[in-house]
Amino acid sequence: MKKSTSKIYSHFIDATKHAHFLEQKRQDSITHEIIREGDEVVFCSVCKSAFTVDSWEYIGRSHCYQSQTLKKVPMLRSLSLDRKKIEKRKKIAFYKKYSGGMVIAFFIVIGTLGMLTMAVDMLTSPAKNMTVQGISITEKHYLNNGKKQYQAQNYTEAENYYIKVLNINPSNTEALHFLEQLENEYLLALEEADHFFKSQKYTDAKYWYRKAVKYKPNAEYPTQQLLLITQAEAERPVSFVPNENLNENNSYSLLKEYPKEWAVFINPNEQLHFWVTNLQKTEVLLSYESGLVELRSLEVDDKIDEDEDKKTETGKLLNTFKGAKMPQATFIYPELFLKEFENLTEEEKDEIQKDFTFNYKSIAVINKGSKIYYYTLDKRGARQVSQFSTFHYKKNEIMILSEDGRYFMTQTPDKILHLYDARSKTLIKSLGTNEHKPFVGNAYFDLENNQIVAQTTEGESRWNISN
Repeated sequence: MKKSTSKIYSHFIDATKHAHFLEQKRQDSITHEIIREGDEVVFCSVCKSAFTVDSWEYIGRSHCYQSQTLKKVPMLRSLSLDRKKIEKRKKIAFYKKYSGGMVIAFFIVIGTLGMLTMAVDMLTSPAKNMTVQGISITEKHYLNNGKKQYQAQNYTEAENYYIKVLNINPSNTEALHFLEQLENEYLLALEEADHFFKSQKYTDAKYWYRKAVKYKPNAEYPTQQLLLITQAEAERPVSFVPNENLNENNSYSLLKEYPKEWAVFINPNEQLHFWVTNLQKTEVLLSYESGLVELRSLEVDDKIDEDEDKKTETGKLLNTFKGAKMPQATFIYPELFLKEFENLTEEEKDEIQKDFTFNYKSIAVINKGSKIYYYTLDKRGARQVSQFSTFHYKKNEIMILSEDGRYFMTQTPDKILHLYDARSKTLIKSLGTNEHKPFVGNAYFDLENNQIVAQTTEGESRWNISN
């Protein structure tokens, strides 16, 4: 990348001279690292974005399609004037809504007079006409799109349009103003968020940090703060047993011991990871570590001759699925599903009934990659129900299903568990261990005690599923 030859104005950040700047927790626009005391910083003269000298060199000493830098560290401007404009727009909207046609007619008259005045002015003042025409159609187009995106709270898209304007006309004051306003609003959102965070008013803090992320989706600081809030709000274990006090005889194994008669149909080339039977004990879902999931029958066909070995029919392969490595599969029983089906709207019911009828034995939930899929299981085989295949989780998280199909939880790489309602996919609560280290292996559901259990390096943590 070709470097600019313009003079660079850099500033060594000092805690005494630049306290106002350090309070803003500004980030390097390239690395997104928070700028601290002693860093040598450069400011783009157009959008006031901050860069360390290394980052400025990395991007070729140019930003917003120009290479000028600020001679002074910029101060955070007050947005009081902007707030007045917002209130003014609200009043205009109010009068438009309640004054009816008279107000509209009034504005039409005023607009017409304004246009006539402009026409006379343009005819009598050629020089002024040139100034108006100096803003190109493309500039106006980008400005209008920028305003629309701003009003829709799509701030990054708005910023892109304003930068396009400056690419055409670096001195466009309207675009410069909006870029500065976006930066100020981002900083003010952080200021509000930090205020509530320090007061432990986490609901308000989350609102403002999420607003800050809308301005800068790649910003590291507000994202980290949101994670800290999640950890602070996470429900603590109701009980904790250190490793030395754990009863090994009661330790949980993800793989339960399967009946010996199943040995004839367990895949010898695959390592079994998980299995579960449906309510009627007529079908079994086998989940292998490679990602293979098998649906097998536990019923014996009535047409089999008495002399024939019935064990060969038990375990008949009905269908196979391919999931992610070490998937879990479980059943949602018809009783549960039908009860929840009654709570749907008529429109939702009609849409679901287009996909399948209710002459099935159960619904299977399969973990595949970073999604969960629902399948209906009946004598016609297994069919995917796209209506419920909407939940996505992050690839670095582990998804754990409850054996009754009522819940699932995601285990993050840190110390947080998120418990969800399996039908609605809504978050019930977040759970946090009593140590600052990741979990050891999977957490699991202990449905007999209506609890969630997580193994940690220090011992066993337990939470109650319902309050």
